[in-house]
Amino acid sequence: MNEIKLKGVGVLTTDGWTLWSQNCKSKLCSYGLWTYIEGPDNKPPREATKLDEWHHINDCIVGALCLVVENSLSQEIENLKTAQEAWECLKSKTYQSGMILKFNALQTAMRIHFTTPDSVNSTIAEIKDLIDIIYDTKPPTKEEMLVTIYLHAMLDGDFDWLRKIMIGNMTSSSTTLTPDEVTQRLELEAQEA
Repeated sequence: MNEIKLKGVGVLTTDGWTLWSQNCKSKLCSYGLWTYIEGPDNKPPREATKLDEWHHINDCIVGALCLVVENSLSQEIENLKTAQEAWECLKSKTYQSGMILKFNALQTAMRIHFTTPDSVNSTIAEIKDLIDIIYDTKPPTKEEMLVTIYLHAMLDGDFDWLRKIMIGNMTSSSTTLTPDEVTQRLELEAQEA
């Protein structure tokens, strides 16, 4: 097996699963390797003669994934034995749902710009996809929107580090924040500054 190059998929961070996984899946499909994550090749073959090659390909995929994720995630997967285990581990650490997913979709939608006449259709499609995420099952509640706006207001300023911590905690523990919790934490940090 030649070296697997996943260039162009970007680096997976703790909050970028959706786009990264789509890009990475496309790249692995182009190599004919997606079946090692989802498909008939995700389990060891019964024939002993094919077992060494199966292990080698899985090692190559895991190694390639290690090169396109941030260091903390790379350390999580580098000793896993199969591509499927590595993929599931990355997904469990970075996949966002609920309010965090909606927050990131709204934040991305607010940053999108029409840049050229040629990009109008693709930009419109991207905005519509993001709106579908925001209003997926039901519209966000007033409290969810308030927390979202608070988190967005912390972006790129003195409180960006706090925003990252709050999002990280919500992603890893599937908890939600109330507007009161966010305002209390902000007021506490402002007093200590």
